[in-house]
Amino acid sequence: MKKLIALVLLAMLAVTADAGRKKEKSGVVTEHTFTDSKYGFQMTADDNWGIKTSGPEASVRVIFVQKKFEVPPDYLATPDYTKVPRIVTYIDTTTLGAYAFVDSLISPTYKSKQKSEILKEFELLAERELNARARQPFTLGNDKGVRWDGRAPYLKEVELGGSRTGGKRVRSAYLGSILAIKRGNLIVVFHIMTEEMFFQTVMTEALKIVGSIKWPEEAPAK
Repeated sequence: MKKLIALVLLAMLAVTADAGRKKEKSGVVTEHTFTDSKYGFQMTADDNWGIKTSGPEASVRVIFVQKKFEVPPDYLATPDYTKVPRIVTYIDTTTLGAYAFVDSLISPTYKSKQKSEILKEFELLAERELNARARQPFTLGNDKGVRWDGRAPYLKEVELGGSRTGGKRVRSAYLGSILAIKRGNLIVVFHIMTEEMFFQTVMTEALKIVGSIKWPEEAPAK
């Protein structure tokens, strides 16, 4: 009987420990600020952006998702066709510099396990047709890196919605940016993607969020 009780207790402890591990996240969200549990950095957004955390060891640390996003005129009856703006924050180790790392991402021939993981969240890079628009230096605080902008044209068959039947073809494009900096052996990459007509507005908000990043040695004392 004692052995049975001991086994039951051990099983309960194992379940409790497993549940605790499942609750672990990549960071903590307090009001509109994300604090990373592994790297210690903080990022802050306004109340129009939701904050989605990942697992404790995930390379994608946090995703900001715009709540009240603009809808193109062609999608007013069916807004679900709209690309919802997101800011994906990725951090991992690499021997490559910021420029070389971004070049590896947009290269059609370069392959790696790291790149495969990135492509799962960097939606712009998964588009069938992708055209480079600009590549320029990018500075984030004291860290220097690169900004790459790309355009992905698309053709969608869109249902008319409501009581109307049939559909229409919509030709438009997505615009997006990849921002990358190098901190020691860490590569920090941000991915932003949105409908072409809203790119400037979204990027203004996105750059403000990206620019809010504070590393442990830079964060203000409490």
